[in-house]
Amino acid sequence: MWHAARMACISLGGNLASIPNKEVQAFLFYHLKEVMTDTWIGLNDINSELSFLWTDGSGVSYTNWANGAPTYRRTYSHYYFDYGNSAGGDEDYQEKDCVIMTKEEGTWTDEDCENDKNYICQMNTNPELLHSATTIPASGFIHYGDSSYAITHSRMTWEEARKTCKDKSSELASILDLRSHLFLWLQMLKYGEPVWIGLNSNVMDGHYKWTDNWIIKFTKWATGEPKLKIACVYLDLDETWKTASCNETYFSVCKQYDVVAPPDPPQLPGNCPESEEFRSWVPFHGHCYYIESSAMKSWAQASLECIRLGATLVSVEDLAESNFLTHRIQALESKTQGFWTGMYRNVDGNFYCHLN
Repeated sequence: MWHAARMACISLGGNLASIPNKEVQAFLFYHLKEVMTDTWIGLNDINSELSFLWTDGSGVSYTNWANGAPTYRRTYSHYYFDYGNSAGGDEDYQEKDCVIMTKEEGTWTDEDCENDKNYICQMNTNPELLHSATTIPASGFIHYGDSSYAITHSRMTWEEARKTCKDKSSELASILDLRSHLFLWLQMLKYGEPVWIGLNSNVMDGHYKWTDNWIIKFTKWATGEPKLKIACVYLDLDETWKTASCNETYFSVCKQYDVVAPPDPPQLPGNCPESEEFRSWVPFHGHCYYIESSAMKSWAQASLECIRLGATLVSVEDLAESNFLTHRIQALESKTQGFWTGMYRNVDGNFYCHLN
């Protein structure tokens, strides 16, 4: 329960955590990597609906609400009226006055204060320890998750930075999830400089790929990025990824791995349908693809046509599949403005893909 969590924090000389900016949000979220449930924070609107305050009484200058949060409704699992004595009552009454940080994305949502959750406490630092130096291993690498990272704090081109990493038995860093991204962003803020990362398109002739061969499943592009077809990528101070000429000079971040990237999936045995009605199916990694460029349809019509052919609109599962499709449609760019995929936004606001 939120109130019990707050009392536990107070008994330790602190309070439930306040989050005044995105740096603190990032710090807390990446430290919650092993937490199994959502987590209480100090934000609440117990005194006045939608007038949120932190437990220390401070106002709200930064938020990280999930889609649809906070809610302005009261939920009743059961309500009854006793007409015999004209009195009303309620059972299991819920009012969402307390706020959690979700374990998956770190976003905030309001919850019934009586629910049981993990919680985050904070307390003021000891003034005598305020200027204690941060200990960094002699190797320069700091371990997080299943990898170790080191920032090279001198300006280099992307190729020079990559060679420097290789000389340290490492590689320019790949960033595979939000927690790792936030961890690296906080590390680079200490130097106040953007850093080269391992994502690039100069090695793969226009196709973006991590130098360590991990599949791209997480991105944090700035608005309008990637702007350049042949470029290298850096993590900027505003927490986004941006493209630049590989000859620009930035700091860089190297990564050593506890695990290796999985190999590309093999081409599975099997055959694609015979070509008919001017349709040609192309095999790739266990799937067959047909690209329609002669008849424009709405998304719903295209989806039904794929089903009629015994298929579905495409879902793109990794960079290899994306590069394959990009290569196939480049020759058709003059014939059409674009191609439908199987991704769609559901009524709940989340994106989904057809399974193919």
